Amino acid sequence: MARWPHHSLLRRGPRPRLVGPGAAVLAATLLLTGCFAPSGPPALDNSTAIRWIAGDSIAYRVAEQFPTAHNAAQGGNGFIVANVGTIEEFTVTALGAHRPDWIVVVGGVNDWYKPVAAVIAAMAHFEDTMTGLGIKTLWATEPIYPRAFDPLLFTSTGAFRDWVLTRPFHADCGPAVVPLGTPDGVHPTTAGAQAYAQCLEANWPAAEPAATTVPETTTTGGP
Repeated sequence: MARWPHHSLLRRGPRPRLVGPGAAVLAATLLLTGCFAPSGPPALDNSTAIRWIAGDSIAYRVAEQFPTAHNAAQGGNGFIVANVGTIEEFTVTALGAHRPDWIVVVGGVNDWYKPVAAVIAAMAHFEDTMTGLGIKTLWATEPIYPRAFDPLLFTSTGAFRDWVLTRPFHADCGPAVVPLGTPDGVHPTTAGAQAYAQCLEANWPAAEPAATTVPETTTTGGP
């Protein structure tokens, strides 16, 4: 069920390069000013939740708007940058033996200072990993604020968004959040998180089946 068509092409311009010590300082600032989730990964309860949201601190704040969602997001994680693992590593660990039909992923901002092509390759690997687990990925765009604290942040996240909009299943929720402001050029306000959640709700795949669990007797080759 391919939805939300978009014909935007991935930018073909020069790839942003990893820059010097200033990037490290800014990266540390980004992590220390809100990219860490306030309380770490929540306990999983698969008895009622059929929705899974993975990604970074933006994903974490959005997932909090869904009381029955598995919040498999962790602040500071990226597709290459690892805080508590990368987004893929953290998600696979959180899933364990659970195999929901869909997972939403919101991420990329923590990888803003890494080479764009490498980040996009890691994003594609995440999707391939989920597909291998029998899980369909709904990509959701992150907000891109015009007054980001570094021009490279604006450029890189824009390239990540372009790629997300090429995926078979995607929800372009970032633009709905931007007008509601940001405290730091990265994270949405409370109103923004609520608007983002409403966008996801409107774009959630219809007829979502209940999550399933791999039988205990089944073994997998994953980590």
